[in-house]
Amino acid sequence: MSVIYSNWTICTAAITAAGLSTLTTITAFRTIRLLSKGNATPDDEVIDTYNDEKERISIDKAKHRFHISLSLTIGMTIWMLAELTWTYYQLGLRIENPFPSMADSFWLAGYPFIIYFTFGMNKALSKDGSYDR
Repeated sequence: MSVIYSNWTICTAAITAAGLSTLTTITAFRTIRLLSKGNATPDDEVIDTYNDEKERISIDKAKHRFHISLSLTIGMTIWMLAELTWTYYQLGLRIENPFPSMADSFWLAGYPFIIYFTFGMNKALSKDGSYDR
């Protein structure tokens, strides 16, 4: 019985994580669309309230944020598919330890997107493009 609860708890967490990452991607896309509608050039800037403090953001920075959040969304969605596949193998097909399975290929396919997100966040958090911590 604990297998059922643990599988569905993990699946619920994966679905929630993919859904929340989708919200950041939509927000980043709307920012790019807003900048593009105003016929902005790459040198133009608008006020961004992404953090609590106001800062100037260029369209290139907005595109970078979109790519970072899109990679997280893709990675989280692939991992969600892996968790759902694993749950299907365990609960639907009643295979106690489905290794190797299709879920493993989904997990491996999600790594490049999550690694890109990690390095992109590192660049976004640093002032000059390199972060020494």
